[in-house]
Amino acid sequence: MNSSFEIDNNPSIDGWIFWSNTSSSVNFDNDVPPGGGSWSVVLTVGDLISKALKTTVAVPVGKQYLRLSVWAKSNWSGPRGTPSNIVLSLNGVTHKTISITDSVWKYYEVLDTITAFAEDSLTVMLNSGDAYGFQQTLFDLCRLELIK
Repeated sequence: MNSSFEIDNNPSIDGWIFWSNTSSSVNFDNDVPPGGGSWSVVLTVGDLISKALKTTVAVPVGKQYLRLSVWAKSNWSGPRGTPSNIVLSLNGVTHKTISITDSVWKYYEVLDTITAFAEDSLTVMLNSGDAYGFQQTLFDLCRLELIK
């Protein structure tokens, strides 16, 4: 849902839930990766402030082969607490984590196999990480796909 963080060429987090440990909001930028449309979502943190976006989807019953991918880049100053990352969870249990390590747009991808039962759900979370100084991460084209 809304993998490119835009609807009708307008920035949007429709389909995603925003969280922060302070009263803040999500930002957008026209800096996008190849094929990324017009907008990317930006999570900016500092002084141990954390931010995240997450979306949860039902998963078909049975053995599933998944691909989680995202384009991202991160810039920081000062010591980092934790790097920005993207997390794939099944029913709240982390299955895969991808750390965002580059300051230029890079494609990140991870494959996973799960066995799902009725009522199971998958959550994708884009996490800002935290920094003692400043950290800004841009995400775009975040996709969770079933592989046949």
